[in-house]
Amino acid sequence: MSIVFGAIINGELAIGSDSKSSEENLLYPAEEKLTWHKIHKIGPALVGPVGNSMYHTVLENLAQNHSDIFDFSDRVSIHQSINRMQKLLAGEYGLMAQGDDFAGSGLNLLIGVNSKLYSVDGERCVGEYCRFWAVGSGTKFGLGAAEALYKEARTAKELVELVIRIACKYDLHSLEPVDVRVLD
Repeated sequence: MSIVFGAIINGELAIGSDSKSSEENLLYPAEEKLTWHKIHKIGPALVGPVGNSMYHTVLENLAQNHSDIFDFSDRVSIHQSINRMQKLLAGEYGLMAQGDDFAGSGLNLLIGVNSKLYSVDGERCVGEYCRFWAVGSGTKFGLGAAEALYKEARTAKELVELVIRIACKYDLHSLEPVDVRVLD
């Protein structure tokens, strides 16, 4: 499932991810796959999905062909954007709904915008964070490392890269190389 981790330090917001991409027993090495980068620039935001690699293509397509559905102003606007996206996913993209109580997408995202981080889970619940957060299988390793390293980190980019490398070392489903983006 991988890890996407973001941090904010002294006004700098960075988001990064590992590079693992796999399907059943097949691993797609980053040096063989041209599209291993998981962080997407959508409007003013950096967006990182974890889960099925199909979501990368879908996010790119939505950003190019349906950019008007995205509003990253705040937590509620993001939730409304995800609801609009869900309609397209279930309709045009043929996504089968998953989840227990709601017709969820199974899509897990970390979004960085306006000096804040937001997580979106598969049931479309949106969380908001002020220092750092992670999504994916490496979350526990990432959050533990971030808590220990946050006060000593000079930049968000430095912290994000180090935290993801630590998660890759201990999480079976996360793998280097690491990709880190800083929000302009």
